[in-house]
Amino acid sequence: NRANNRLAAFMNPSHHMQQIPSKKRQMYLTCFAIVFVWQTLGTLFYSYYYSWPLPQSFFYSVDAGMSIGFCTDVHESKVGSRAFTIIHILLGASCVGGALILMVQSVLDGVASRTSAIYKLILERDSLSKAFRGTQRGQYGAS
Repeated sequence: NRANNRLAAFMNPSHHMQQIPSKKRQMYLTCFAIVFVWQTLGTLFYSYYYSWPLPQSFFYSVDAGMSIGFCTDVHESKVGSRAFTIIHILLGASCVGGALILMVQSVLDGVASRTSAIYKLILERDSLSKAFRGTQRGQYGAS
């Protein structure tokens, strides 16, 4: 019964969402800040360099930075813009890729620890139930 209560408490989703440890929270905030700064710099550069409105600059910053090339008819002819875009692409792939890897690793670590804890609780519950069934039938102990 105790193992069942612990298993039920462990399986409760609100139990897991209590609080993110400070080290993980720091990692998430750092990843978010790096991507935010990267996109802000790209947006401001394209807005200033091409005199575009901010929404168009943001779209192109994401499009160029992630090397998507989705429906853009911009042909960069200036060396400064080409140089910035190359650096923007390299930084973007590195920043976003690194952030995704850290977040996926964090999720997988949580899943692995949760799975092993659930398996341990199931084994405890099964061994306790087998032990109690055995004592009820007189299999263990003196008869």
